[in-house]
Amino acid sequence: MRQGRLLGALGAVFVLSAVGAFFPARQPSMPEPSLAHEGSNAAVCSIEQGSGRNTVVPVASLVDGPARLEVFAGGSAAGSADATVGAGAASFAVSDVAAVGLAGALGELPAADAAASAALFGEGLLALEACVASPSTQVMVAGGSTTSEQGFLLHLMNPYAADARVELTVTSESGLESNDRFESLSVPSGDSVTLDMARLIPGREVIVVTVDAAVGNVVVAGRQQSGTDSALWTGAVPGQDWFIPVPAAVRDGRLLLVSPINAPVEFQLDLYSEEGFEENYLTGTVPARGQTWVELADAPGERVAFRVLSAAPMVATLVSSDEDGVAVTNGVPIASSQWLFAGLGSLAGAAENLVFLNPGLETATVRLDGLGESSPMAGFELEPDSVAEIGIEAAEGYLISATGEIVVVWIAWGEGSIALAGGTPVGE
Repeated sequence: MRQGRLLGALGAVFVLSAVGAFFPARQPSMPEPSLAHEGSNAAVCSIEQGSGRNTVVPVASLVDGPARLEVFAGGSAAGSADATVGAGAASFAVSDVAAVGLAGALGELPAADAAASAALFGEGLLALEACVASPSTQVMVAGGSTTSEQGFLLHLMNPYAADARVELTVTSESGLESNDRFESLSVPSGDSVTLDMARLIPGREVIVVTVDAAVGNVVVAGRQQSGTDSALWTGAVPGQDWFIPVPAAVRDGRLLLVSPINAPVEFQLDLYSEEGFEENYLTGTVPARGQTWVELADAPGERVAFRVLSAAPMVATLVSSDEDGVAVTNGVPIASSQWLFAGLGSLAGAAENLVFLNPGLETATVRLDGLGESSPMAGFELEPDSVAEIGIEAAEGYLISATGEIVVVWIAWGEGSIALAGGTPVGE
């Protein structure tokens, strides 16, 4: 068993001697049942408009039909717009809907097999993230920082009919953080609440927020500012199985493992590279309600991906922050044979790639169908246990189909800015 470089915070990291007793070998990842109703046609997005910034909300769908975007603030609709999804894609520019600053938006999509994303543009910045179809009773937002020239905002959105109340557990490299704003926080119906972590707990290198819904429902997003660039990512539901394909542009990034429970959590990290599959590449322990960093640059090979298996639910988050910009995205909890990427191929002035992982035991034939009027198509063979990264042609979104279950991550970058996002599994 090879040990890579592992950095632990809030406690020591230990190498396990009997990993097989805790983790099954190479079982397929299965989605956990939704805590809200299934088959939702809604999408909740964290949006921003004003001060030289604007969010575009693209929609991708397997079924053409009507779509609607409603921006909510102050308990009511601040503006709305309608569109028709044709050739599988449509798009909303928030600047045409409402001038609201930082707010929430509710998308009404044509079908359950549909997706929306939020893409934030501005001078020297690019951020994007898939919108959330349904709320969860507990999510974690990990990877924020409030050190010098860093800003971290926690955005809690409530587009639902009832007022919500949440409890926040906030930790950093300093341990458990205490602030009156973290206790019994109310989020009114049709409104959102933003917490400026740089004001509440400045000077923290790594912040992890666990949000537990005590009453009602909320959707949570993190927003990281570093220089001119921003990162946007949504809260993740803790799980025991995560895939992390690593784009070449963030090869020097770090993998952050965090736990919401008040007990140590043992994990194993499997590696996919040109050399094949290496089970138990790393093993260790995330401290109780703590965090552990894994340096991705230590892994051998040019194209790599990881799988994290843990003895109890936790969250894996990919973080990249350097002179090229800042980007954060959560690991992918499942492999799927179909993925929708809303807006993929439509970011003017940005280069866009897709990173593919085949964690299965058979070769997968992968097909890329562009959405919108141009509708480019491509295909390739993805060998078992292999990782591939490809550039894509201009489109308004993409449907990715494969003969086996695969994992896909989207990366986009421009001058001094970078963004990461996962897709939406459909048709399962």
